[in-house]
Amino acid sequence: MRIIPRLALSAIMMMLALAVCGVGEARETKGGGSSEASFEDFQKSLKAINEGGCHPGQEIQKKCGCEKGFAQKWSDQLTRDYSGKSPKSMCLQGVRTSFQKACWGSSGSGWVPSAKNAGACFAKLRFQVNDASVSPPEPPLPGTVFVFEGGPHGHIETWTGKEYCSDFCRKVRIDQKSKKRKLKSWFVPPEYKGDSKVKSNGNDNWGC
Repeated sequence: MRIIPRLALSAIMMMLALAVCGVGEARETKGGGSSEASFEDFQKSLKAINEGGCHPGQEIQKKCGCEKGFAQKWSDQLTRDYSGKSPKSMCLQGVRTSFQKACWGSSGSGWVPSAKNAGACFAKLRFQVNDASVSPPEPPLPGTVFVFEGGPHGHIETWTGKEYCSDFCRKVRIDQKSKKRKLKSWFVPPEYKGDSKVKSNGNDNWGC
């Protein structure tokens, strides 16, 4: 049996990361195992999200979306966790883990089966929903979520005010870097409702 050289294996992993963005999984500990969130109530509230229903409780909407300044708090958490990191095909895990850390101070299990469907969860969290026909402001507001098609699971990333981050960060949106990715939808945090930079798309059923 031939052994793949370490350098070649690293290159293969990088290519896969650009092509596939997989299922969110439990956070890995230093010992190699997985660690669930310590906040049991939070996990119960996220049960519907974990099952794909995306019906977070009112307490999550209030603390993890409607709270003024949360979008920047989440953006700062993404920067601390993933700026300068290499892609590992775990974009959904990166986005939701940083969201939960910023919200409750701990990470936990995933939301939905794939990144391309994760936008439904942000819609339930009262984010403004926009499809690809609506152009986002340039630069976007910090905490704006972008969902892309392409590959089995698509891709998801969040603008922090400086970078687009998921399980790694870069200066440009992924669809400007890879022709395989196409913008599907994007989501503006609810705290920005009424901000002059937010475009009206005819649907006012968002915000807090």
